Amino acid sequence: MKRPLLIVTISYILGIIIGVYFKQSILLILLAGITGSAFWKIIKRKKTIIIAICIVPCLWSCLQTNNLNNKYNKMYKLDDENIEITGTVCSQINETDYKYSVNIKLENKLKLTIYIDKKEDVSKFEYDNKISVVGTYKKPTGKRNYKGYDYMKYLKTKKICGSLMVDGEVNLIKTKNINPIFAVINKLSLTFKQNLKKLLPKQESELEQGILLGDTSDIESDIKGDFRKCNLSHMLAVSGAHLSYLVLGINTVLSKKTFGIRRRKILSIIFILIFMVIVNMSPSVVRAGISTIIAIFATLIYRKQDTYTTISIALLLTLLHNEHKSALNLTFLLIICKPFVGHASAHVPQSKHASASIT
Repeated sequence: MKRPLLIVTISYILGIIIGVYFKQSILLILLAGITGSAFWKIIKRKKTIIIAICIVPCLWSCLQTNNLNNKYNKMYKLDDENIEITGTVCSQINETDYKYSVNIKLENKLKLTIYIDKKEDVSKFEYDNKISVVGTYKKPTGKRNYKGYDYMKYLKTKKICGSLMVDGEVNLIKTKNINPIFAVINKLSLTFKQNLKKLLPKQESELEQGILLGDTSDIESDIKGDFRKCNLSHMLAVSGAHLSYLVLGINTVLSKKTFGIRRRKILSIIFILIFMVIVNMSPSVVRAGISTIIAIFATLIYRKQDTYTTISIALLLTLLHNEHKSALNLTFLLIICKPFVGHASAHVPQSKHASASIT
């Protein structure tokens, strides 16, 4: 079979669609799919491996999506209740006008945004601390009208299940509860931001954080609005262009004679992975980062890169991390369809009148 990973990815996406939009009809649809595949196998006498490639990823993603939705719904039932919850701090502390905010990773692998009054001590909310907090839980708001903005779905793409207003005791259970590698990378990111604030004025340093790291939390809403009006919002989002600059800088700094071509490529892969973690694994960077790593790795093993296989691996790894990144599928779909559109348009005959009008 040619490009089996592409078939696996399409099957995995189909399972996500079934899990998200059909919900109660999952078992019926899966039963129908398995029965249909069995009949197809009998009629066409296809190999078992082909059936497995088509069915197993769909079943797995459907069950995973359903399980994830159950976790969200379990949390949403606690709306407006005063609860005690335990989690590990997985983000840096952000400061607003009246409160501090920080994300914690719960034991069910979901994230929760914690809001702390500025009068309180935030030393216990340092990165990688495992804490227990008491507060009032609030579930995210859904869309309020037809085709309105659904904030709940947006937070699901970040695996955030709501917010907690701390109004009780905060207990420190354990320090250094995260992988040491991620802790070191977080310190690098924090040091970089602090150095920017020392070297540049406040407004310029905030813009630099947005342009270089995609961190727009400190940028004023008026400035963000100005960027939107000028259609320059993409400048505040990290994308594949940043990885191009990163690889170009590494190739410029590291000479061929000292490190060699092979070691330089391996170092490029390592730096790309570190950069992806620094920018909080945003979808655009994950897509571009995985694609770049695969392209570099293909040259290391002397294999020709296949565009569709590369895109499939990048999309599959992204969805394995979070099945609710459905908007990401459209981006990948456009990338996959682009060569077909270009190929089709190249073979469209042009009339004499059309060519005359063009010239």
